[in-house]
Amino acid sequence: MTKSKFSGRITEELRTRLGSGAVLLKIPMGQKGPRVKGWQETTLINLSEDYLSELDAGEFNIGVLLGQPSNGLCSIDIDDDTELEKFLNLNPALRETFQTRGARGANIWVRLIGEYPRLTKIHDTKQQPWGEFRADGGQTVVYGRHPSGCDYTVVVDKTVLEIAFGDINWPNYLALPWNGGSRSESQADSYVELRARQGEPFLQNEKGGVTLNQGCLAELFCIENLILYEPAEREFYRYKGENGLWERQTPTRIADAVEKMVRRLMLEAGLERAVSKITANLVDSLIKLIRPKVENPTAFSRPRNIVHLLNGVIDLDAEPMTLNTFSPDYFSRNQLAVEYVEGADCPRFVEELLRPCLNEEDVHLLQRIMGSLLLPKNAAQALVLLTGAAGSGKSTLVSIIESIIGEENVHELRTENLGGRFEAQFYLGKRLLTGKDVPGRFLQGPGAHVLKKLCGHDLLTAEKKGSNESMRLRGDFHLLITSNSNLHVSFDGDSEAWRRRMILLEWNKPQERQRIPNFDDVLMQEEGCGILNWMLDGLSLHREELSRHGKFVLTASQEKRIDDLLNESDSVRGFVVERLSAKQACSVTSRELMDEYESFCFAQDWQPKRRQEAFGEMRSMILEVHGVRQSHDLLVNGQCRRGYRNLTIRN
Repeated sequence: MTKSKFSGRITEELRTRLGSGAVLLKIPMGQKGPRVKGWQETTLINLSEDYLSELDAGEFNIGVLLGQPSNGLCSIDIDDDTELEKFLNLNPALRETFQTRGARGANIWVRLIGEYPRLTKIHDTKQQPWGEFRADGGQTVVYGRHPSGCDYTVVVDKTVLEIAFGDINWPNYLALPWNGGSRSESQADSYVELRARQGEPFLQNEKGGVTLNQGCLAELFCIENLILYEPAEREFYRYKGENGLWERQTPTRIADAVEKMVRRLMLEAGLERAVSKITANLVDSLIKLIRPKVENPTAFSRPRNIVHLLNGVIDLDAEPMTLNTFSPDYFSRNQLAVEYVEGADCPRFVEELLRPCLNEEDVHLLQRIMGSLLLPKNAAQALVLLTGAAGSGKSTLVSIIESIIGEENVHELRTENLGGRFEAQFYLGKRLLTGKDVPGRFLQGPGAHVLKKLCGHDLLTAEKKGSNESMRLRGDFHLLITSNSNLHVSFDGDSEAWRRRMILLEWNKPQERQRIPNFDDVLMQEEGCGILNWMLDGLSLHREELSRHGKFVLTASQEKRIDDLLNESDSVRGFVVERLSAKQACSVTSRELMDEYESFCFAQDWQPKRRQEAFGEMRSMILEVHGVRQSHDLLVNGQCRRGYRNLTIRN
């Protein structure tokens, strides 16, 4: 809702529509809820003239305390525009009541007569979120700016309608909590078919003894719970309709859910005396029966091309791109921590964070890189490196990326542990692996070679600590590494594999830029939805280059950066090939070689390797390239020195 909707004071106009008994709440601009404790206790007495004047100044979002404090004022929050229209078709009278909108859907405002439920979330029978009945215990923002950046607006500018809660008609596919959360027809049919096939879950003999039908109980659990078992990972997953995620379940959680179901069914059947039969052995036995019934080895092996967001799922294979509701059929384990809002943009992110540090072609490359992170797997098999001076904003960028991807979908890269037995277990279900502010030798550690496997679609085996079990996972992770130093790579004879995978961005430090505390949080709050749209545009460009070239397409200068990094990492070989020659009757000492090697590096603005490391590499490289072995008895000024006979330094 914008000021232009009002001819007078904001608070007066609102109370004209909502009623004089509406309790108005002060909320920080751009946020969804109050930040002061005890806001639920606000009353009309607290709405002093000074308080209302602050709200009229337009510097705050304005919320409405719902339910009894505002004389029965409530709102029906519907998430989806299509569902909104269906609801209004069932309730045509509600087309004539006050209606407001944030980023999507709408809030239908009513004043309820008589009894009604408290604040309640509403799902359909497939456990997908539909909306919320907002009443006592809740509040709804009616004026100001939505966290996505758009303004709250008035859709129907009329006074609030009075109605009895029982007169509201709800779609028949909703599992309404006040009706006990009715089961779907298909689920009810499954119960009938199961009982006809396997009998009742509990059998009683003539003496009153109770026998548990374990096969029936196991199938009942599968009917009541949308679960699967992933055999390669040896893990149970359970679908959560509220966010559309398949969430990993610990053995304890599964056992607890099984135990609670059996206990509930016993109590419903009036078999309280038989509850003692629910033992750990019984639960373990039921889980063994459940596991093969829900085993699904391919659920996550071929991830769908989707972008799973807070408010729905974008199917990238659909044309045109649309925001769909959650579904278990997507088999998604990773939800991004941002909503999709059509038309949202991010001028501060691009102009204040990126362009001062990157040239235009690198901004374009970064957009495609960030877009690629929305894909469920690293299709380009890219290893992204970001180098530059400390305090230049690299960490701000990575923090924003992690916030959008979702911190629960990100894990830290630790090359020192990559060669260990247990490190890969922490990558299960993750999407992005990051190494932040790593030292220059990060890619030369003992486990650095595993990075190529983590993004190269290799099959990895991981062991679980404290268990003899192992699991398999595919190396399709997105990798992002930042450093304040020039990075060097340990090739291990496979320089081309590194060259194919690496993308290097050099982040320049602006000469003058005002430091903004917590700039990542500021940008996420102001432009998070816009940054997502910018990434989606980059994803479209990246998918096009993937279809044509199968990789990121780099400019000549971007490729040269990678060549320079690799050449500097292999500086000893470059020196041996370019500056040394085999020549009879010539000799050179090791000290002379090292001095020349360092001069060779400095001339190209490279950081030479440490002398001890370079000396060892040079000895094997000279033998490989020129066939000359090191001698320990070169006579120089009457003293024996280490060096090489039949070798010379070219000018």
